[in-house]
Amino acid sequence: MPETRLVFGADGGGTKTLGILADRAGTELARMQLGPGNPNVAGVDGAARTLLDLIAGCCDAARKSPQDIGAAVFGLAGVGSIPVRNKLYEAVRSMIAAKSWSPMNVTIDTDARIALEGAFGGGPGVVIIAGTGSNLIGKMPDGIVGSVGGWGRVLGDEGGGYYLGLETARAVARASCSRP
Repeated sequence: MPETRLVFGADGGGTKTLGILADRAGTELARMQLGPGNPNVAGVDGAARTLLDLIAGCCDAARKSPQDIGAAVFGLAGVGSIPVRNKLYEAVRSMIAAKSWSPMNVTIDTDARIALEGAFGGGPGVVIIAGTGSNLIGKMPDGIVGSVGGWGRVLGDEGGGYYLGLETARAVARASCSRP
């Protein structure tokens, strides 16, 4: 890959997705935030559009071209399932081709995994996420990674904002209905 190639990273969840364009040395060139990047919230095509809109917006802000990007890493909530991750990967690749952008190396992983790797520089550690959803992920010194939670709002993200808001609304409703 030529030294002039740029890198792009995005961290997306159920409510917002942050994208950052940087040079190979890691110097930030542009950042932009859009709506949900979770394919279970925005749909696979909607999440792919959000990611590519972030790339285009960051490139515009930095006066660069998407053609200059050599690699993109998307850390997203909702991609813990291999079939969902693969569908999103194919949608992103298809939309890149439809835009006639140069092919770029694309990696899609969970938001929890990129948080873990970023927080500890690839080393061992534990990260707890408590946003719209919740998850705990850890990496042992031998490289084994394990997680608890991260199942999404339908199966239960106890500790996440959606769950806490729903439980609060239920408690208020119960209290309101039980009064004479």
